[in-house]
Amino acid sequence: MTRLFDYLIENKNQLPEQEFLSYKSAKTGNWESYTFLETYKTVLKTVQLLLDLGVKPKDNIALIATNCPEWNFVDMAVQMIDAVCVPMYPT
Repeated sequence: MTRLFDYLIENKNQLPEQEFLSYKSAKTGNWESYTFLETYKTVLKTVQLLLDLGVKPKDNIALIATNCPEWNFVDMAVQMIDAVCVPMYPT
């Protein structure tokens, strides 16, 4: 494995129902999580959305967001397209 999403792909096959990404919900204050399979499916949907928007390999994509699960989904999707993620915090 050489890329972050390689780890996701490998484990969505071997451990699909194991928790992969956990976060504390801002709405409920409870800890929630995504499994490897849920994360993989969400990342693939994000890849398709970015491709539909015209993102191509080597494009620079600004990612402006607070810490949240969606940040990870977008980051991995950008990597899968072979574009460049440029993270920026809203502050």
